[in-house]
Amino acid sequence: CHLTLSERQAISLARAMLADPDVLLLHKPLDNVEPHKRQDVWELLQQFVAERGVDGLLQQLRGVSPAAEGSRARTVVVTLARAHEAKCRADFVLDLSEKSSRRQKK
Repeated sequence: CHLTLSERQAISLARAMLADPDVLLLHKPLDNVEPHKRQDVWELLQQFVAERGVDGLLQQLRGVSPAAEGSRARTVVVTLARAHEAKCRADFVLDLSEKSSRRQKK
């Protein structure tokens, strides 16, 4: 069975998400993804974070023990070649392309 690069990338992302990590590190997850499917990947990542969302994070920051496994917060760290994609979707952006890095808050 021969898979396209886009299909291989989708399988890699799915495998990483199935592990249900608190922190998901993704290096260029949109490389080799067909242009019309890039939005689907972003929506999938947003849903992945939203499943635990801010409520779980706030509980952790307040020192409250999570009532259930699903209340832990998730963090997704993504490296991208196209910074403009992150700027409209991420909560924080660290732009390393300039000599002086800057962090932008959404």
